[in-house]
Amino acid sequence: MADLVPIPFATLLRRAHHELRTNRAIFDLPVRKFWIPASGSAGVDLSVPYAGRRALSPIGPAAGPHTQLAQNIALCWLAGGRIIELKTVQVNDRLHLTRPCIDMATVGYNTEWSQELRLDESLREYVKASMLIEVLDAAGVLGGPGGPALFDVSVGYNLSGITSPAVRAWLAAIRDARAIVDDLRQDIAGEFAPFRDLPFTTGIANAVTLSTFHGTPAEDIERIGAFLIGELGFHTVIKLNPPMLGRDRVTHLLHDVLGYTDVEVNPACFDDNLPFDEAVDLIDRLQGVAKACGVTAGIKCGNTLEVVNKGSFLKERVQYLSGAPLHALHVALAAQWRERAGAGLQVSFSAGVDAHNVADCVAAGLVPVTTCTDLLKPGGYGRLSTYLANLEGRMRECGARTIDEFIVRSAGAVTATDCPDTDIDGATGVKQALEPSRQTLDRKMDRERQEQTRVGSRTVSTATSRGKVHFAGLRERDCGTTDGPSAVAILTNTTRLLELALSDERYRAARNERPPRKLGTHLWLWDCLTCGKCIPACPNDAVFEIDVDPFVGEIPVIAVGPDGWRETERKLYRALKATQLVTFADACNDCGNCDVFCPEDGGPNVEKARFFGSIASWLQAAPLPGFVVTREEGELVIRGRFTDGGFTLRHVPFDDVSHFTAAGVAATLDWRTHQVISAAWSGPVPPAGGTDDAGPEAVRVVDLAHYMTLRVLLDACSRTTRVNFVTAALLG
Repeated sequence: MADLVPIPFATLLRRAHHELRTNRAIFDLPVRKFWIPASGSAGVDLSVPYAGRRALSPIGPAAGPHTQLAQNIALCWLAGGRIIELKTVQVNDRLHLTRPCIDMATVGYNTEWSQELRLDESLREYVKASMLIEVLDAAGVLGGPGGPALFDVSVGYNLSGITSPAVRAWLAAIRDARAIVDDLRQDIAGEFAPFRDLPFTTGIANAVTLSTFHGTPAEDIERIGAFLIGELGFHTVIKLNPPMLGRDRVTHLLHDVLGYTDVEVNPACFDDNLPFDEAVDLIDRLQGVAKACGVTAGIKCGNTLEVVNKGSFLKERVQYLSGAPLHALHVALAAQWRERAGAGLQVSFSAGVDAHNVADCVAAGLVPVTTCTDLLKPGGYGRLSTYLANLEGRMRECGARTIDEFIVRSAGAVTATDCPDTDIDGATGVKQALEPSRQTLDRKMDRERQEQTRVGSRTVSTATSRGKVHFAGLRERDCGTTDGPSAVAILTNTTRLLELALSDERYRAARNERPPRKLGTHLWLWDCLTCGKCIPACPNDAVFEIDVDPFVGEIPVIAVGPDGWRETERKLYRALKATQLVTFADACNDCGNCDVFCPEDGGPNVEKARFFGSIASWLQAAPLPGFVVTREEGELVIRGRFTDGGFTLRHVPFDDVSHFTAAGVAATLDWRTHQVISAAWSGPVPPAGGTDDAGPEAVRVVDLAHYMTLRVLLDACSRTTRVNFVTAALLG
């Protein structure tokens, strides 16, 4: 496995510029998948307050594979994410993780959990991402102002690590990144030179989401929270784990209600877990600290769930569950917190969020609503813009102009019936799971009715009947107040969200147990199905297409000796398709997601040609096979490492010949016909048979199939029909 290598800022800018002009895309995301914020009288306002600022939408990516590299973060922004939870950083930045680490074949499992870059690299990458977004926005790539991205730092995992000098310094730098911003300005040249003097944001993030290990003592969590809030002054969210629901309720929901009987929760995750009642008191105390410091404190539902690995794709004994089943668990956890702490508690949410349920999550007053698993499915980042389109559509349907209005009007539209008395597809306990939320809702509504709660300037009359909720007298001016939406509306919509999570077939095991289809064929270097499913499935944009000249023909094997060269045999070589798939190794961490969705076996990250961004990263990755292309004194040079050695091909554009070197042999070939013009030893020649003189036996055999591979790849990199990280670097 090659290490992740951050892509230079200048290359990112250059690629964005040329790819947009040439391919109508940025980082392989087509323009049609960009989110264009609505404006004017026909627009709706999706903005929400968060961490003392205002985000243009409540939606974004969760901390994970989509928020580690600058191009990933920019892709989230292009597709509509405006609150971006950066990948978790921790003091231990020398992790050795098993690969593959992501399995989205069914509901979603993973074994990755922290940044793979060094702390200083992560810091620079997040600053680079912030600046990249600001340059793209200033350049008008969205056709108008796209608005800023609010960054939320995810930090972990224990008291000693988070309060260590290294993480302290890191958090201070993310609050004041002037030195890094000024350094990166120097990379803004060429087409983007007019933006070099932009007033870039130097306070990259003022919000932190805390992620702790399972079993972290409550007193340590509180001390970390007090440190982040009271000493450092961050708006802080505490990420919570599904085991907080209790062993019985977690297994009941997973097995009895949703039907995931094959999912075995790791028993250890229930041991020493933070009890719910203790957590409520803890958060209440931290909110007091936050209020005194002029910041906010809230919770996130939340963390993934540890389960026993029963598959063969991932290698760890324990893996983390995500997707549809986790959605139901986290909604149940959010509802339980709403029951106890009230609608005023800030609740961030992540688990199984997709285009179909995002509006319901927003209606429940959850901010931000973040996603990860869904973006790892076919369509990738392009799926995110549909979230925003669906939310806008729902708002227009109910006549809401703002998120606050949408929350209240959504509650007014709810006439939720009791759950069916009969089982839903044999599942039991749906009513039982919902009952605590319904009872609390009734109590809250009674109090609000007694206090004559007003929404705007008019009283909202409420009535309950057998669990039904009705809102009367709502008019356009009734929706929303300066203090936000009605608490009743938030509780109503939270209960409705839970009801959907436990009853909708989309979250059931029966709908989520069929993996992507495999054809039984195996990938090789060239000519796969070229279906392109692997491209958007890659969170790092490491898989891309190249255009080549198809070739089918015989390539010679030559023997080079002291007296010259001769052809010994010919081998068939074929690259049939004009479009081929390759990977960019610097941005590939072998997560395996491309393999999951590829119809063939082997994995594009393993079998397809791997390009490196520099000679240094190519050398560092040895003995991993791969290629690096450079421009040297007017020549295009490709170096290739195969299982049987290293090879180099040089070509001056538009010249008729190319120069190939391999294992002490230098050959000149016709660029178009691939005929050998000359071949000879290069460098010292070892003696034959141990004698002092090189005899006729001292012959080196060279298979020119390697030449042909380099020739096809080098020609593809010299073209301007597709812009990628390799060609963008050559444009500099």
